[in-house]
Amino acid sequence: MPRLTSNELEAVSSMLRRGGFTLRNIAAVVGCSIPTIVRMRENLEKFGRDKSAHRRGGRLASVTLEMRDTLRVYLSEHSDRYLEEMRALLFDIHGVLVSTSTISRSLSNMCWSKKMNRRRAKERKPDLRDFYMDKVSNLRSWQLVFIDETGCDGLVGFRKKGWRRFKLQSSIEARGSRSCPHTAKTGLS
Repeated sequence: MPRLTSNELEAVSSMLRRGGFTLRNIAAVVGCSIPTIVRMRENLEKFGRDKSAHRRGGRLASVTLEMRDTLRVYLSEHSDRYLEEMRALLFDIHGVLVSTSTISRSLSNMCWSKKMNRRRAKERKPDLRDFYMDKVSNLRSWQLVFIDETGCDGLVGFRKKGWRRFKLQSSIEARGSRSCPHTAKTGLS
């Protein structure tokens, strides 16, 4: 049988809502089978409309909307976290143990991706930089001492990648301190 037009569906809905019609009468007026009318009546009772609610295929998502909101808020503050840390957070807050691949897939669906972090110094202040340049410009080259700090860099625990929305750059604030104590030796002693 061909599908019912929108006018025919509306006529069936109004007849079912008004009552006083048998299923056989409705089917004869509209020109469809009785099981079609029965199915439409059940849909009206369950969903309040003549068609059932649309269901997509597959199993239900294990990451709920509340969990997604939790991840979104958490990553806006801590963009450099690992998937395992997000998994522990979801378990602590929602009591659900989710796999890291599921979290990664959810982040991808939320338009978040993992990107290289850009380090931004916390101490960036134009006034201090200008003051420093003014002080250094009065010194001669033989008065300056340069220390090689490559072996004492405190960036061992620096996370190179972070999570950020698509088309946005990931950056973190880094403190410019060194962990190695330096002793300047002069040839005067």
